[in-house]
Amino acid sequence: MIGKQFKCASFRKVLNYLHNKPGARRIGTNMGSVTLDGLVKEFHESRKLNLGLKRSVYHVSLSVIPIEAMDDDRWMDIAEDYLQGMGFGDSQYVVYRHHDTAHDHIHMVASRIRIGDGSIVSDSWDYRRSEVLIRQLEQTYDLQSTEPSWDKPNRAQTPGEFSQQMRSGQASMRQKLYPILNWAAAHSDTMPDYIQQVQSAGVEVRVSGQGISYALEGVAFSGSKLGRDYSFVGLQKYRGVSYIPNRDDEAIAQLVGIEQGASQMAAFEVEANEKAIAQLDSFDSQEHTTPIVQLDRNCQLQNRAKQVQLEL
Repeated sequence: MIGKQFKCASFRKVLNYLHNKPGARRIGTNMGSVTLDGLVKEFHESRKLNLGLKRSVYHVSLSVIPIEAMDDDRWMDIAEDYLQGMGFGDSQYVVYRHHDTAHDHIHMVASRIRIGDGSIVSDSWDYRRSEVLIRQLEQTYDLQSTEPSWDKPNRAQTPGEFSQQMRSGQASMRQKLYPILNWAAAHSDTMPDYIQQVQSAGVEVRVSGQGISYALEGVAFSGSKLGRDYSFVGLQKYRGVSYIPNRDDEAIAQLVGIEQGASQMAAFEVEANEKAIAQLDSFDSQEHTTPIVQLDRNCQLQNRAKQVQLEL
């Protein structure tokens, strides 16, 4: 199940859209009105309880994959559990069901102002709380689980990268980086080892405090832009790459140098991308060894050198 949530200022605009969508049906509410105008009027009454809140509208959609068999009662059970779990148990709400996409889905509109005392439903960490709650509802209602956003190791290509790939027929720099970084992480115990493996495949690396950036063929990305696994913290948490400051900082400094802040990291990305533009005109069509093959060769050489040292 996938959830998307929004906060806005106009009950009228949101309800106009949801109510008048072709095929839309109101399947539940805890308010007395059933007409569009009546619902808007009731929501506006609750808004008077706390005029200081500008974005008092909470709008969330929940959708399931096409194979799920849903009826109105099941959707309403899910909607009520979701709203209760997000803190809207004492707020006005209305639920609509839409069929305008392949994914059966509902829309919930709730007031962020509690009807009893005029207090505001907190939106602190609401995106994270929503995804945790959705995972729980999937188990409760035996629904197909979907991957939460923070668990996705790789970021999708940007529209520009996709268009370039379609024109050139070649993988984007992002796609070329992933196998290199994955291979290096799988064959490295410590952060210096990881950085050295990545560099041996022809990838530039920069480290700034707890940030890391990569550049391949002049195109640069921060680790976090590539995905959770490739940030400095993510490598430790998700890929098991060990980092101990007293042990590793000096080695890292020798490998890449330690930048002083985000501005230097950004400058590195700009410089690398400018190099990429220049390389487009000077690309040599001669045979090239792929970075991942070169990485494997370098690793074999390093292992051979370590074996010689042991024999000595």
